[in-house]
Amino acid sequence: ILAEVYLLSPTRHLPDITPIPALPAAITLGEAPEGAVLNLPIVPGRNFLYEQILHHKPVIGSLNTSINRPGLQVLLAARKLRMEKASLEDFVAIAKQWQVRYIVSHKNVMASEAFIGATVAISQHYKPLAEDEKLVVYQLW
Repeated sequence: ILAEVYLLSPTRHLPDITPIPALPAAITLGEAPEGAVLNLPIVPGRNFLYEQILHHKPVIGSLNTSINRPGLQVLLAARKLRMEKASLEDFVAIAKQWQVRYIVSHKNVMASEAFIGATVAISQHYKPLAEDEKLVVYQLW
């Protein structure tokens, strides 16, 4: 079978492995205390799962969906924080309740207003834990 793959496969010219882009912010996240990660913006598919190889933290979402109930609750709380309908303490309480300790904001990714609003709220209340050319990592608690 291996000979067939290497000799007859139409993908035989492709490399056996794919390099992972260097993401210093994700590596810094890996050295931070345990906690779940919410990626923003939320986009369909599995666009950011490869980062988990670098930071080893649980990711809010799954292989079938980019967000789940904990992510939706934190996202809603962030939007309320931006609209001043919730305090920072309320936001942190919700993040702790759902064990979401980090938000990773991806730069240069098209996003709807809902995600932009949440990212703005986070950036107004927190200093980045780490930042590189592609990511900004915020620690919520």
